[in-house]
Amino acid sequence: MTQRKAPVHRLGLSQILAYGLLFYSFASIKDSLALHVGVSDSAIITALSVALFIEALLAPAVGQLVDRLGALTVLRAGLVIGGVGYAMLTLIPTIEWVWLSIGLVTLGHALGTYTVAFAVPVQFDEKSARRKISIITFYGGVASSLVWLTQSALLPTIGLRYTTFLGGGLLMLMGALVLRMKTADRPPKVSNVKPFRWSLLTRDEKKAIVLLATSGAVDYINFTGLTLLFITWFTYQDFGVYAVLLASIYGPFQVAGRVFEMRYASQFDARVNCLVAMTVVAISQLFILSDSIVMVAVGMAIFGMANGIITVTFGYVPNLYFRSAVFGRAKGWIATPKAIGSALGPAFVLMLFQLLEAQVFFVTIALSVVAAFLFSGLLKLAIRHDLESAA
Repeated sequence: MTQRKAPVHRLGLSQILAYGLLFYSFASIKDSLALHVGVSDSAIITALSVALFIEALLAPAVGQLVDRLGALTVLRAGLVIGGVGYAMLTLIPTIEWVWLSIGLVTLGHALGTYTVAFAVPVQFDEKSARRKISIITFYGGVASSLVWLTQSALLPTIGLRYTTFLGGGLLMLMGALVLRMKTADRPPKVSNVKPFRWSLLTRDEKKAIVLLATSGAVDYINFTGLTLLFITWFTYQDFGVYAVLLASIYGPFQVAGRVFEMRYASQFDARVNCLVAMTVVAISQLFILSDSIVMVAVGMAIFGMANGIITVTFGYVPNLYFRSAVFGRAKGWIATPKAIGSALGPAFVLMLFQLLEAQVFFVTIALSVVAAFLFSGLLKLAIRHDLESAA
């Protein structure tokens, strides 16, 4: 029987578009979009945060769809829906229309980004999934840099409307055509979905869900909040034209972190790698606080590498505890608090910055330490016997 292969590189390209446009791009278009509608930029970020919070509540349902319909089918639908929402953003200059558009954007984000994308290689062949997840994240790691730099050139030349039209069209093209596969080349759909309820889980499985969910939530409050704050922070630091370039440094270095994890660190326990990386994220923020542009650049590079390792390892670790037949629903439960953290992060960190200015980083450093502490509890839990060599 021919081994079905996940379309890893196409999945990677999809994540450049999905993460880059459905999340990161709001850091570069929020001012133009706010001006277009006649509201403050904080109103746009608040609308995005509210939509992301609602998205978080959908995570268990998304997990069920992944197990029932297949992750690739769900991912393609998410890219198309997100593309429609992104293209709609500037059609009518009212905040109500922007809310509707952002609602579609975040639904597309829920269905079309890492949580679902990582399930694709698991459903094709879970034993080789860790390497394939790493490859997918190589592409996703440059999403922020590519989109921020590209849109900083597009906005002054073709304007906000055509920039969103272009982005929406690329997303729809990716979902409808580029990721299309013949039925024979996909994993077969599960006819009888295995039950997945809290009462059926072992004690260690329950602890794994709680620890992954809580550590992921705290980590993502930091990650989403900081990534959307960086341009504002570097502008506040009077780095001028270098603000966008400095904010973009972490993207390529996320890829470097993922290369390091796959080539040199994959022989170690994924949980240990993730824990070390979470600790390094806290240290990197001390560099980012500096007034020296060189020190800030070093801090952004460290921040990027550490988050690159976290993305790969955190995406794989649930597979150490849950079979592929229930992987989607397990990830859905884990992703709900994580997505709530993602939703709260931008507005929470921006609010703290407005109140505390530079001292906001002491709060985010403390949150990084809390996330690492929670995640460390996973080291005490037993993993699946059939995957012990791949931990």
